[in-house]
Amino acid sequence: MTTDISLLFFDPHTLNGSLDSALVAIVDTEAARARHSDNGLFIPSGTLHAQWLSNAHHTHVPMPMKDFDFQVFNAGQRKRTQDSRSRMHVLDPTLHRRPSDQALMATLAVTHHLGKCSVYHYIHEGEAGALFLHLMDVEPVERASWRAWQRLARSAAARVAASQPMLSDDCWYVRWRPEMELERKFTS
Repeated sequence: MTTDISLLFFDPHTLNGSLDSALVAIVDTEAARARHSDNGLFIPSGTLHAQWLSNAHHTHVPMPMKDFDFQVFNAGQRKRTQDSRSRMHVLDPTLHRRPSDQALMATLAVTHHLGKCSVYHYIHEGEAGALFLHLMDVEPVERASWRAWQRLARSAAARVAASQPMLSDDCWYVRWRPEMELERKFTS
């Protein structure tokens, strides 16, 4: 069974500010091997198939791409992620980013079910894949409306802020920054 997942990509440079302005792109994917439950979502590495790219300027730009990835834990993931980011840039140069400056973070994942959507927050990644924590269930999102996605991001931001103290303020789950990635890998 294939899971319909929308990944919401945020600019890490503005992520600590307004989430609706940090929301940069949405990639609609199909994930045949993803597993989700009431509490979490696991996306195995290298199993996503991108279908569509949307942002504030364009909705549903066709983006057929097997091996779409956003993870950077190992060399294979980094290569697929670099290819995915380059493809996003080529398809939508309005992102105003040089291909080397595309450190967009897949902070939220939305699974689409009959009659509802489940929103998950990125928690951790490893060799096997990425883990997301369940935040909330919402009414189906109007995928063609960027404002609907921004409203969803604002709602999720409130839930993320409420859950961070439960994860503690000194763990990597809530303090991740792109420039700290190498340090995390070599000191863990």
